[in-house]
Amino acid sequence: MSSDERMPLASTTNNAVPLKDEKYYFESGDCVFLVEGVLFKARIHVARFHFCRDPSSAFANMFADAKGDPSEPIPLNDSVDNFRALCWAMYALPAEMCAIGTNPSSIPVKTYLNLAEIAHKYLLVDYESWAWNMARSIRNRCPHVSQNLHRRRTGAHARLGVALPVSGNRARAAEYGRARGRRKFQADIYWDLREKFLLGPVIASVQTGFAAFNLTQAQLNRLVWGHALISQCFRAPVLGMTLDSNCYSCLYSSSFGFNSCTTEWTNTAVNLHDPSSVMHAQRRFDDNSCIQKHLDHIWKEWDVQFTRSGADYFLGPAVDEKSE
Repeated sequence: MSSDERMPLASTTNNAVPLKDEKYYFESGDCVFLVEGVLFKARIHVARFHFCRDPSSAFANMFADAKGDPSEPIPLNDSVDNFRALCWAMYALPAEMCAIGTNPSSIPVKTYLNLAEIAHKYLLVDYESWAWNMARSIRNRCPHVSQNLHRRRTGAHARLGVALPVSGNRARAAEYGRARGRRKFQADIYWDLREKFLLGPVIASVQTGFAAFNLTQAQLNRLVWGHALISQCFRAPVLGMTLDSNCYSCLYSSSFGFNSCTTEWTNTAVNLHDPSSVMHAQRRFDDNSCIQKHLDHIWKEWDVQFTRSGADYFLGPAVDEKSE
């Protein structure tokens, strides 16, 4: 199925009578949205599941406060392309999403940007973050996409900040998240800045300090504080490698003349406190080897720790949020 079939183009005709969307109007539905003269219809329990999965989203509040006849269209002040992008993300089948994860550029970057815009408006944080990650992955491979992203972000998207380069208005984006109590949003910004600081071009010096980040003093303090705490966490002791009795490399190493996992691990230089070193090491070993499983375990431990409380490193515990 082509991207045009997945995402029908918006009609350019301004019709007095609303038109049914070709793909996202289900006759058996009982919940109708009206967007720029186009009707979208779904079963109310399905709509609630998709649109209200995040209890803090604007859609969750909308359904909670809704009164009147359920068959009456709910008017939304959004572009039809943006709403189609949201429907596409919510109704896409697992196989399609898997293919997109493997090849993000199979979907036009404009679709990701439309999704990020409407997801941000309705506080659908997971969809917003996913859309930006997909758009950014295309940007990293295609220069023209990077220019498109920059144009979209200079307007309303500038406040999102997640995919902005270091020269972008990070101070404004971080303040936007702080004023609205969006800790994960702020953490994404500071995490991205930390990556730029560690892996990007050299932009700090004795003469200029961190001026290139364009942060306020309070924001810079959060970045430096979080960077120091996270660096300490990566220095925590790592448990030794556990050998798997079913490991192909260990079982048949002597028969086929290659090293067992124990020997290979002894001869491998990996800094287990450096994510970049671990990531590069993962690419060198078989997926089912003891070494690969050990490295995967380290990554999972990091992922659980920083996903659960990533914002705490930069912003402090959540209970202190009001005193920021």
